[in-house]
Amino acid sequence: MSDYFSLRLKNLLPLLALAVFAFASTPVFTLAVNEQVVINSNDWRDVYSGVLYAGLLGENSKFLIAEGHALILDRFLDSRLPVLAIESTGQPMSFGYVSLLTSKGFNVQKVSSENGASLAINLARRAGSKTFIVVGDSRGYDAMSVAPYALQTRSFVLFVNKDNVDEIAGFLSEANPLKVVLYGPHLQKTIQALSKFNPDRIDTGSRFTNNIEIVRRTVAIAPTTQIALTNGEFIEETLIKGGFPNLLVGKDLPPQPVVDYLRSSNFKIGTLIGNDLVGSATYLKENTPMKTIFIKFAQGWPEPGKTFNEVRDLDKFYLPKFDLNISIVLVQYNTGTKQLEVVYKNNVADQITFVKSSITLTSGGKTVGTVGDSIPFSIPGGEEATIVYDVDLTGAISSGDSINADFFVLYGEDSNSLEKVLRQSFSGLQLVEYIDDSVVRVGKVYYDYGAKKLVAELFNDITEPVYARVYVTVPINLEQQTFKTGSVLTLSPGGPNKAEFELRLSRDVAESLNGAKALVQANYGKRQELLVKSLKEERVVEVIWPQDWLWLLLVIALILAAAYWYYRKRKQSESPSTERHYRHKR
Repeated sequence: MSDYFSLRLKNLLPLLALAVFAFASTPVFTLAVNEQVVINSNDWRDVYSGVLYAGLLGENSKFLIAEGHALILDRFLDSRLPVLAIESTGQPMSFGYVSLLTSKGFNVQKVSSENGASLAINLARRAGSKTFIVVGDSRGYDAMSVAPYALQTRSFVLFVNKDNVDEIAGFLSEANPLKVVLYGPHLQKTIQALSKFNPDRIDTGSRFTNNIEIVRRTVAIAPTTQIALTNGEFIEETLIKGGFPNLLVGKDLPPQPVVDYLRSSNFKIGTLIGNDLVGSATYLKENTPMKTIFIKFAQGWPEPGKTFNEVRDLDKFYLPKFDLNISIVLVQYNTGTKQLEVVYKNNVADQITFVKSSITLTSGGKTVGTVGDSIPFSIPGGEEATIVYDVDLTGAISSGDSINADFFVLYGEDSNSLEKVLRQSFSGLQLVEYIDDSVVRVGKVYYDYGAKKLVAELFNDITEPVYARVYVTVPINLEQQTFKTGSVLTLSPGGPNKAEFELRLSRDVAESLNGAKALVQANYGKRQELLVKSLKEERVVEVIWPQDWLWLLLVIALILAAAYWYYRKRKQSESPSTERHYRHKR
């Protein structure tokens, strides 16, 4: 943890003891219950649906977090109440747990789950729900965002993916819903399949601004000045059944939309669930009107024969999440262009990351320049991005002192979700002198149906080789898909040079691509390791049908064959008559 956050943590230490007292010794809320729900599954969707189901019915719930947990979980159960045991058939947390509960005298009814998405449908049907919220099942933080709203509106949360869209649509048709909320980003296939239910869509383009919108709606139903603070990375019972909205606050630092929202809201008290977001909570405490923050980080465990309960960590079930990681691999100053050249690397494959830097340049103990990004830039998964910053360091260089650079970098999964922080310093920057006069133009973009390839033509307008990374975005089945070169291409002088992407499309889909707009983007330059230039241009896609000329040749051949056959037939039919006429004249 940085010195900044370590110092600020002292301001929260008095709250830690208060939090342990408040949350470890007593439950957060009390319910009159007739049943209790226990979830035995490694599938987070099972755990989420089970806890939500219990919350909607006003029942207590517990879930296993490890195999050994099965031996002691019954201490938290009421032996007088029946148990609804939700158990995964394929990935239970503990095998034979239902039998274990039965052997200890509990009256157990078992509900099996083949997969979490289907279980949600079964429990929604069991609960008699008439309002629903649909989220993508790869985005656990979306499910945690909507949980308090789901309880307030008596809605069940359904999990959709590319394989179960029809199942979800069929169930909703059966349920005849009063309202459907489609939360977060979804495939066009899902949007189309559920459009007949006239869903209320919440998709602002960022998980944080989506979350703010659902918090606003929750508060509109049940006004409150208290809110739960989380990052949506785990299930903890309070985050579903605690009675307060869940606000996503970011991993290392709250994104600006979250800070702005709290500054304009009426929240005075925040409850941080877990102690791994203390830095973000501290920042909010110091920069928003929310001046009171409780930290729930432990719970009391009943110990038979002991007067006091043992204090242990919370029961937390971790959700799938995006692991982001970037690094700075090169920093140098180009005296020829008077630019600071920086190469950033996205160390996570298949996960685009948005980055925004602030860079302080010092020399001889003094600040000689400050540069940075006015808006975030993106780095595709597993790739590098070269960014240049205009700054004149001629005076500092002439003094003979070395130049140092201190980076403060915010990054996240989209431009409004810059929640992670990278701090890195570089001493004695390398000085280079290089003028990059490369010029690249975009030619045609076409789809070769026969070769099953998407092709973008590029022209190199200088007499030396140029290096480039190329990205082409086209609509496939109404979804924008981006194709990228796996490595840096070498563009020979002139052209066309071809950036080719394997793409197998049916004839119908290929026909829909013909005439569509393609966005071609490229980072390029004369130095392979420093692609300092970029372009972004649109082109209309042309589809090449290689079999068309074959069909034309075939038709011509058939016509010629028919003509020849007709000619031969006619000649044969006329020959005997001519001979008889000749004989008659003789």
